[in-house]
Amino acid sequence: MKNSFLEKLLNFYQIDYQDLLNENEQTLDDLPSKDIFKNGKKIADFLFNAIKNSEKILIYGDYDCDGIMSTSIIYKCLANQSYKPGYYIPSREYDGYGLTKVDRFFKLGYKIIICVDNGITLNEVVDYANSLGIIVVILDHHQIGEKVPNTEYIMHPEYDAFGPYNISAGAVYFSGSALLYGNEQRPGPLWSRRTGRAGVHAVCRADGQ
Repeated sequence: MKNSFLEKLLNFYQIDYQDLLNENEQTLDDLPSKDIFKNGKKIADFLFNAIKNSEKILIYGDYDCDGIMSTSIIYKCLANQSYKPGYYIPSREYDGYGLTKVDRFFKLGYKIIICVDNGITLNEVVDYANSLGIIVVILDHHQIGEKVPNTEYIMHPEYDAFGPYNISAGAVYFSGSALLYGNEQRPGPLWSRRTGRAGVHAVCRADGQ
């Protein structure tokens, strides 16, 4: 490895090669407990009940890699319950960032909107959705403002005191995915790879859990 690109990369980020090898030996069983997010079970129970009652659920993602990977992870989790949710990836040019077009989704009959990789700062948008009878679930990792939106369904590393540093949106959803899979299961290696891509794109730290 001497004078290799990998050696230069590890030196730049001050990562020990043996530590890297140890990290690569971890498996899905080494992931944090599914109970690490305090609202996780409440959100899972709420979504299970909505599926049971055949309510229309929309996953509202984001246009970057983290948002797209996160949307696919949540879609897979709900599809595992023999349910097909709607999903929307906004256009950076025409939609901008964060949940928009609430009126459109209301007219389409959606009762629940799951914001992935966005939502934690959209207080006014969530208030408007509430006025229409739409319940917003927020699964995000961006910086929290002075006040969180008016919904009891929030999963966020800072809000849940996940750890000393932030994680990508994809990691948030993968870490809590056992809650939506049920029976202590998790999505398989394909979804862990998508989580990895999300973390790299979001330039989030890879350390321990």
